[in-house]
Amino acid sequence: MNDFENIETDIETRYAVEPVQVEVIEEKAAKKVDSLKENGIYIHEFKTPFKCEEKIYDKIIFDFARLTGKDMLSIETEMNNKGEFVVFTEFSRSYLCNMCARASKVGADVLEAMSIRDFNKIMGEARNFLLGTGY
Repeated sequence: MNDFENIETDIETRYAVEPVQVEVIEEKAAKKVDSLKENGIYIHEFKTPFKCEEKIYDKIIFDFARLTGKDMLSIETEMNNKGEFVVFTEFSRSYLCNMCARASKVGADVLEAMSIRDFNKIMGEARNFLLGTGY
């Protein structure tokens, strides 16, 4: 059951809310998610909790907007030092993974351990952020 379904069930049960009112609540929640994305924040929620390195994650917050040009250069330098050269950062999953690690303060190794579905969703959000900045 996702958060919207939880909200709907909880509200209907406690307050006998009409379905139209639930739709308004869902619409407000969707607008909040859109607002977060517009401000460079992406919250990835796992369908089932993700366990890595003895830690369980139900969601990870990525704050792309707080990253700086220095972060971009540091990521490129680290990759170059490993013999990985990036031409188009927005299409390099390795670059995007390192960017996401910095944006979330979760290690790149944790991101790499995720299912391909979750990993690709997160990389897609990072790519969309970069492309949205006019990069």
